[in-house]
Parts: sequence; structure tokens; C-alpha cells
Amino acid sequence: MEMEAKLSEEGEDDEDEEYDEEEYEEEEEYDDEEVFVTPQSSIVSMYSSRTEKDMREVCEEILKLKSAISSQLDNNRSCYQAFKRFSQEAKVVNEVVVELKSNYSAHKSIVQDLSSSVAGELDAWQKLYGKEIADLQNSELERLLNLDNDSPQIVFLHNLDMLLAERKTEEALSMLLDSVEIIESNSLEISKRKDVLVNQLVATSNQPCIKYSELKKALEGLIKLGRETLAQELFLKVFASRLQRKVDLFLPSCTILPNTYTATLSKLFFSTIMEAVNEFNLLFGEIEPHASLLVEWAESEMEQFAHVVRENAPSLETTSALCSACICIQASLNYCTMLEGKGLKLSELVLFLLSQHVEEVIDKNFRRARKMVLDLSSQYETLDQSWLVGLHSSADALTNIFLRNNVKKFMSLIKDILDQLTPMVILHFRPIIMRKSHQLFEKYVEIMANAIPTFSEDGTFIYPKEQTYFRTETEIQQLALLNSISAITVEFLPMAISKMLESQGELKESDKGLENLASINKEYKNWRRRIQHSSDKIIEHFCWQYVMRLIYTRKGKARLDAHAYLEAEGDDLIEELEPLPSLPFQALFARMQKLERIVNEELFGKEKVQKAVLSGIIEAMLTWLSNDQEFWEMLEDKSRQFDQLGLQQFVLDLHFIIEIAISGGYSSRKIHQLVSATITRAIGAFAARGADVQSALNEDEWFSHVAKAAIRRLMLVVPLSRDSLQPDDNNIFLHDKVLESGDVSSSWSDFESNSMDSFASLNKAGVETPGYFSSNEL
Repeated sequence: MEMEAKLSEEGEDDEDEEYDEEEYEEEEEYDDEEVFVTPQSSIVSMYSSRTEKDMREVCEEILKLKSAISSQLDNNRSCYQAFKRFSQEAKVVNEVVVELKSNYSAHKSIVQDLSSSVAGELDAWQKLYGKEIADLQNSELERLLNLDNDSPQIVFLHNLDMLLAERKTEEALSMLLDSVEIIESNSLEISKRKDVLVNQLVATSNQPCIKYSELKKALEGLIKLGRETLAQELFLKVFASRLQRKVDLFLPSCTILPNTYTATLSKLFFSTIMEAVNEFNLLFGEIEPHASLLVEWAESEMEQFAHVVRENAPSLETTSALCSACICIQASLNYCTMLEGKGLKLSELVLFLLSQHVEEVIDKNFRRARKMVLDLSSQYETLDQSWLVGLHSSADALTNIFLRNNVKKFMSLIKDILDQLTPMVILHFRPIIMRKSHQLFEKYVEIMANAIPTFSEDGTFIYPKEQTYFRTETEIQQLALLNSISAITVEFLPMAISKMLESQGELKESDKGLENLASINKEYKNWRRRIQHSSDKIIEHFCWQYVMRLIYTRKGKARLDAHAYLEAEGDDLIEELEPLPSLPFQALFARMQKLERIVNEELFGKEKVQKAVLSGIIEAMLTWLSNDQEFWEMLEDKSRQFDQLGLQQFVLDLHFIIEIAISGGYSSRKIHQLVSATITRAIGAFAARGADVQSALNEDEWFSHVAKAAIRRLMLVVPLSRDSLQPDDNNIFLHDKVLESGDVSSSWSDFESNSMDSFASLNKAGVETPGYFSSNEL
């Protein structure tokens, strides 16, 4: 159809041209006549047949030419490949020729040296034993000449030479073994022919594509000829070459299978060794492993196995590297257990060769997790905060969301590592894994502790030098942080490690397994102790910063100093009807009451953590008091007045601290020790002035009773709502009257600058109940 269209267009073009030339000449002639036009179909039928035939012929020739070109290209390609192969072979042959020339030159020089030395020796022998040697040679020559060509010896040697020339090793071997008498009478000639037969058997064994049945016959022949050691060497050489070919074929797949390539390598190596052990025992009998070449060969193959595993491992910090290393240990030691039944022990060697690689992979993976832990705090800014706008305590809610996500991400890092571990890896590398997990958790706690600002003695907040995206500004946020750390310490991390150790439960069947389980339990307890110690660090940090904010004002002035006890005036405290602790300790009681409610809500169900936080604050308060150098320099300065009333008030305050802890249920041995040591030091400072301690102080039971009575009186205050206990509360509550923050500062300035009259005569001043101080002031 395309051809018809082209012809039609050509016909139309010819008509147009003809009409253009004669248009003016014939216009009048044809005005009134009908013009005759040749039909298109006639033009097509007239020219199409010839054109289509030519086109078909051209197409056929083109196709033939294309086929010829394709064949020529294939031929050129095959010729090029053959030329390339021949070039490579020629190169190898050339190298062999060069080597042969070198060997020929070396051998030529050796032969020349030997001939010259032998010639010298023969001359010497000729001079000494010339006559005896000549007689011996003549007798041997006569014996050979006198032999009958039809004698059995001559026939035997002739037939044996024929078999050896035709390389019929089996017949030649059988002939040698059956003709004992002839062999004994012609030992020298038979020895030469045995060497030829041995060489032929060795050549047969060294063929690259030899069948095992043929190899077995050749090796059995060598054994019958007394060359058992040579047969063992050839046997192991054949298995080594087979193993190498298998490994070379598999190595390109290692990058495709980064997680499981070690499983295939283990199978290739150990299955070959297992097969070699079985066939070795069938051929040569069961030989003591330590005395055979088989063990040496197996150990050398294990060294090659470890080398191949290391060289083809993926990047050591990836999960794939950890997975492949764990699979390698598991598979290898399982195969070693099977080989031990055959008398071949390789497990210790395998662990020795692979332990460094596995430890390095474990270390790199935990380092990768450590880097990711450093990035966890930076994810706080990526949280979507738009939905929190307008909500009450939106910052606290956002903190809770961040901490929950943070805990999940941290545990996912741990889980990604632990999930790759196999039972054998856990058995042999368990201490390293547990130590690294503890170090990772310790780093996580250190990073999270940076979110709690440090309150310095000059009244300023200090943040770490490195950039911190996540900060906790309120007590609720800080307790939520402690709650998240506690969840990891008590629940999530121990659960993950316990699950890892469950795989060792199958070891209970043997005595060694029971001993190993006892070791595991001991290691696990020590690990839990170290984890708890790391968790306690952030609790101690929180408690210390809480106490520092309680003791120091924003102007850097201490609310508690020795002036209160050195300048006390009034009657004997023992004679008071209802003595009370000093105002700072009343404020401490109020703050602890408030904190107890917040702690019970934020750390609900975690009694140990609640007790650790509350007792930690009391311990931090006592630690500061016992270590404050300025406080004790003033108290121990003999030039200052430290009378009976000041000592009594100080002892009562410390007993009051003990009763605060007892009433709250978080008393500890350390609190009692700190109080006892502090009271002893204060008594020493009082006695150093020459005063009588016995007359100044009553029994400890009296101070404890007074402190308990003070607790009961202070507990009569109406409890505050949660909203009034927020850290941004600027009010101080005294009875039912609310003092504004301005009164707070004045009351504190009066307390700091003046009179301790309120200590001894608090009831006389008309103050029956303590004030509750806001977070901003305390």
C-alpha cells in the first residue's frame, strides 16, 4: 500500500508539471471539450509488479548480507577468544620454558660438580682398591653373560618393563607382589622398577580431574609398595585442591550474601574435612589424630577458613557483619562437635582463630550504637509540637512523649545487636557483650543527665559545653526523666539480657553446663549491680541539684549558715514546752511533703525508685552540711560564741531530718550515719570551747521525741493542691493567709540577717505552724 501511494503521488506530480507547461497554449482548445484522465489503478498495475519484484530481491540480498555479517562477527569473536587463549597459554609456556632453562642450568652445574667430585673419588678408590673393584666387575659381568635369556628372572624383568612402558600400573603392581622369590634375587633391578611404578602412581594421583575411584586405586598401590606417607600426602593434596576450587567458585557470592556467607563457607570447609576424615580412616586405618598428617592439614585449612571469613566480611560496624560472625561461630562449632566424634578436635583452634574478629565486630557494633545514642537528644526538636498549643502543661506532655520514644529507640539499638547473637556466641563471648551493653547504658545515662541543669553556688544554672537539645526545667519533667531511666534499668534492659541468656538453659544436662549456669548467674548479678550503679548516678545528680536550689538563692547566698546557731539567744531549749526545728528545716519538711506527692504520682508503682529519690535528697542535704567548709570554719572558730542553745537547736534539726525520713518511709543507714557524724563534730566544736556537753544536751530519745512531735504539729497544715505545688508558684503559705512573693524575700532577709529568736521562741512570736515555700525561692 505504501508503494501504491508513492506511485500515485509520482503520477500526480507528472500531470501537474505537464499542465503547467501547456496551460496557456491549450486553454482555449479544451475549454469546451471533456479532458480524458488515465485512472490511477492503471498506473499502479503498470508499474507496481516490476518495482515490488526488485524490492523483494533487494530485501533478500540485504537479509543474506546481514546473516553473513553476523556469521563473520561470530567467527571473528571466536577467533579473538581463541587467539586470546592461545596468547595466554603461550605466555604460560614461555614462563615454563624460562623456568626449565633455569632448572637445566642449575642441574647442569650440579651434575658438573658431582661428576668432578665423583671422578676424584673414583681416582682415589682406584688407587686404593683398584684390583678388588676390577675383580668384582668381572665377576658380575660374567654372571650376566652366563644368564639364559629364557630364565625366569630375565622373563620377569622383561614383562615388568613392558607393563611399565604401557603404564599398566595395576598389572605391574600385581606382578611385583606375586613374585617374591624373583624380587629377592634381583633386589637392585626390582628397586629401580618400583621407583618407576611409584612415579607413575604419583602422576596418576596428581591429575586435576581424576575420579576418586582411580585415586583410591593409585593410593592403595602406593600403600602396598610401602609408601604410605607419600600416599597420605597425595590424598590430602587432592582434597585441598578440591576445597580450594569450591571456595573460589563461591567467593564472588559473598558480597551478595553478607549475612549468611559464613554459613556456606563453614559448610564447604567442614564438609570437605569430614569427608577427608572418613575416607582417610578407610584407606589408612584409624590413626591417632595427634600423630597423623590429617590433623596438620585440617588445622591449616582452619587457618585458611578464618582468613577467608575476615577478608570477605562486610563493614565491621554493620549488623550484617555481626550476623555473619555469629553464624560463623555457631556453624563452625557445631561442625567441630561432629568432628570430635571422629577423633578430630578443632573447636579450640577455631575459637582462637575467630575470637579476635568476633570481638572486633561486637565492639564496632556497640560503637555504632553509641554514636546513635549521642543523636537521641537532638531528636527532641523534631517532635511535632503544634497539637500541644493551648494545652495545660504542654511542656510536660511533650517531655513524656520524647522520653517514651527515646527509651524505645535506645532499646531498639540494644535489640538490634542482641537479636544477631547465637547460642555459641553468647556462651563464649557473653562477658564482652554484657560489659559493652553496660557501657552503652552508662553513656545513655550520662547524656540524659545533661538535661538536668546544674545549679551552682552563685545561683546560676550551668549547662554542659556540648549542645543540648533536650532540657528539663521542672521537677515533673526531671522525675519523668528518672522514671524513663528506671524503666530501662529495672525492666527493659534486664529483660533483654535475660532473654539472651535463656539460650544457655539447654546446658543444664551436663556437669559442665551446671557449672557454666552458676557462672552465668554470678555474671548477671554483677551486671545488674553495675547497671543499678549507673542509674543511681542520675538520681544522685537530680538530688544534689535539688538540694543546691533549696540551699542557695538566685543571688548566690546560702539560706543555711552557722550564724543561726552562733548567735542564738533565749532560754534553754530543753525547758520549752513545744520546741520546733529552725525555719530552713521546716521549709525542708514542707518541700519534702510536696515532693513526696509528686514522686508518688510520677513514679507510681516504683517504690524503690521513690525511696532512692527521697532519701537521696536527705542524704545530699546532710552531705552538703557535713562538707561545707565555710559553715564549719565559723562553727569551730573559738572566738565566736557557740552556746548551749545553739548546740541544742543544731542537734534537734538533725534529729528532725531523721524523723522526716522515717515518717516518709525512706529512712536509710547512710542518713543515720551522716547525722551521727555531723552531731559528733558539732559536739566536738562545742566541747573545744570548754563547755560541759553532758549538762548541755539531753538524751537522744528526748530529741527524737521532740522531732516527732514537731512532725505531728507541722502535719496539721491543710495539704496543698497539685496546682499550688507547681515550681512556678510564687507564694508562701502560712496558715490560711497567703503571703505574696515580696513578703517572701523580706522574711528570708530577716531570717538571714537576724535573729534566731524564732528558733528558741517560735511559739512566743505567735508562729505556730511553718511556712511552705515556693520552688522559685527554695
